[in-house]
Formats: sequence, C-alpha cells, structure tokens
Amino acid sequence: MKKIFLVLMAVSLLAGNLFAGGGKQQSSGGAGVVTLTFWDVNPGPERTPYLEEIIKWYHESQDKIRVKYVGVPQSQSIDKLNVAIAGNAVPDISGTQLVSISGLIAQKALVKLDDTFNAWSESKQFDPGVINVVRNPDPNRGLYMIPDRVSYETMWYRIDRFKDAGLGAPQSWDEFFNAVAKLTNASRGEYGFAIRGGSGSAKQLQTMLITYAGVKTYFDQNGNALFRDPAALEFLTRFAGIYNKYTAAGDVNYDYQAMVAAFDSGAANMIHHNLGSLAEHTKALPAGSFGTVFFPRSVKGYYCSPNPSAGGYSVFEGSKYKNEAIDFLKFLTSEKVISYWDQIIGELPSRLDVLEHDWVKNADYLKNITPVIKSPDTVYVDLPTYLPEYNRILTEIVEPGFQSVLLGRTTPKALLDEWAAAMEQAYKRYQDNIKK
Repeated sequence: MKKIFLVLMAVSLLAGNLFAGGGKQQSSGGAGVVTLTFWDVNPGPERTPYLEEIIKWYHESQDKIRVKYVGVPQSQSIDKLNVAIAGNAVPDISGTQLVSISGLIAQKALVKLDDTFNAWSESKQFDPGVINVVRNPDPNRGLYMIPDRVSYETMWYRIDRFKDAGLGAPQSWDEFFNAVAKLTNASRGEYGFAIRGGSGSAKQLQTMLITYAGVKTYFDQNGNALFRDPAALEFLTRFAGIYNKYTAAGDVNYDYQAMVAAFDSGAANMIHHNLGSLAEHTKALPAGSFGTVFFPRSVKGYYCSPNPSAGGYSVFEGSKYKNEAIDFLKFLTSEKVISYWDQIIGELPSRLDVLEHDWVKNADYLKNITPVIKSPDTVYVDLPTYLPEYNRILTEIVEPGFQSVLLGRTTPKALLDEWAAAMEQAYKRYQDNIKK
C-alpha cells in the first residue's frame, strides 16, 4: 500500500526549458517531412477539437513532423490496439490509460521511456507520486507512459437540488443512500442516482466497494482479494437495491455517455465519475448548480480510495519514427499543453508547475475533494494493474456479472465470489511467474 500526496500547495517554478519539442526540430528520418499517426482513444465533441488545436500548435512549432489524428472510440480502443499489434500496424503514438497498459507492456508493444524521461530537463516538473503510480503496471517498475493528468474518482451532485431538499453533500454512506431515496421523483423522471451498468461499470463498482469497505490492500497476506470482505457484500447488496427504484430502469445499460447525459439533463441528481466529465457538465448546467464531493468515509471510519489513475501518452515499438514520436510526446506533456488540456477536461495536472496555475487554485469543483486528497489520513489502495488479466477480468467477468446482479439473475455474493476467485488466480499465476 502506498499513499500518494499530490502537491496541491505552493511550489517554486523549477528552471528548465518549458517547451522541449516546441523549437525547430530535425527528423531522424533524414530529409523530408515525417508523418506520425496519433490515436486518440477517447474522442468526442468535448475533446477532439482541442486536441486538434494542440496538434496545430505543434505543426507551427516545427516543420519536419506532421501528425495525423485518428479518433478511436474508447470502448473499442483496447481491441483495436491489440489487433494493430498483431497486424504490425500500430500507431506511432497513442493516448493510454493506466487500467489497460499492463496488457500492452506484456506484449512488448510499448517503448520503455525511462532513459528519455531521466534525460529530459523537465522531468523534475512531474509529481513523483504520479510517476510512481504510472510505474505500477510493470513488474520491473519501468516507465511506459508519460502522464499528462491524474484522475481521481469522485461523485458529482446537484448542489441546487440538494439544497432545495434540505440536504448537504453526503458525508456518510447512510446519508448517501438517504439522499438517493429522497431526491427520487419517478413521476417527474428524476432519480437520486444514475448507475453505470454498461461499458466501464466494473472500474466504478470496484472503486465504490473499496471506498465503502475501507480495505487497505487489494490482496491480503494469504492472497485473498478484497471482495471477500463482508463489507463488500454489504455494499453491493445495498447498491444493487437502489436499481429501478431510485434509478431509471435503463441504468443497467448506461455507459459513460448515457450516465453523464442523465446527470446533465436533470434525470439524475448524482453520478459517480472522475473529474474528466467537467466539460460536459459545464456546458449543460448553470454555474453553481453542480459540484463534486469525495466518497464518504468507509464503514471503518476513514477515507479510503484506489490510488488515482493517470492518463497520458505512449510510443509504440513498431513505430518507424520513435524519435519523432518522442518529440511529439514531450510537446503533449509540456507545461503549456497540459495546462490548456487539463483545464478543458477538468483533470488534475501531473506537473507541479501547472498545479500553480490560477485555474487550478481557483477551481470550485476541486475545493470539496482536495482536503481529502491532501490528508495524510486518507488510505490509498494500489490496484493490481500489473496483472496481465486485470482488464479482461473487469470487462469479461465483472461487467456482465454486475448487470446480472442488477436484473436479479444472480446474487451479489455470487458475483463477488467469482470476481475474487478470478483475481486471486491471476495473482497466483503472476507470483508463480515471478519466481521462475
């Protein structure tokens, strides 16, 4: 178990070249212009235009490298990357997520970036805690992604409707479940909560189980997974019980877009998501009508959360232009670009210098969660993203299993037992391979 303390207080701007990759560059491919293929694995109208603007900046900064933008739907990105790897048709550089990077590392598909990062004059501008988290998926602690953001899970809630109902942001799990019930008016199509029951549900369910149960490690000393904890069963039973009573029936199939749409349309008064949905909420809802709150204290009495996830960019071994791809990678993770991008998507920056920018200090949506993030008493749990089977278990076992629980086709205990067994077996195989 590790504790991550993101530096959200004053830091001095460290010296260095702020925009490596921003000056005129020479291509290792010799004369002529090199074209890189860049995959955006989370495209959409709230993001794509801004990434295209960043690419435009890069083109203006040098004349030897062009970047071809390719948007790949998030739900298909892992499958498409695996197909590209098998067919030797990988992009030169791609957005990557911590939850799925271990499988890419296991396939030896990514360039190890330790030497590049250590030699970079701006490396000390990156929060060491974030870099440590990014190393977790590799058993040898290698660096295969340079992060541009840190993603904390949180709850978004309708401040105005809570106030009208005489409620404050939930500080305990009893307050959470009471608010879900009180803020439901099915005759008006308004529900206390929107559950993500479709694509991406497993990660969110796992987070809520950890925050509720207050477990301190994913596996205990005997290799048993946290889902064996009685508090995990207690939570899943309570949580599944709100479905189709204090939530819409359609929640069982809600993916990210549907869940956010429910919140932004006023059909749901609370959702669980990370900070990255800020842009959608800001566009749809009046200023001051919504905000974030950290998950309530666990049933054991302290705040508990999975270690924050991180997003960033990786370069592929199959690229013919690795040096050029690394140059673009440095540009994408420069102070200017990270500040611009993270302010738009609402995530916490991975760079210490950007944490000092006014928009970070003055962001209302961060004020409720930063005291918990900064508290030395908050317990962070390392997720076993280093297991090659981790993402497969979540998508192939947990996601359909959770839908079955919501629909009453299987019991909460049956899902937790299957989930625990799958993770425990994957963990044992991983440990056995290390010993060889």
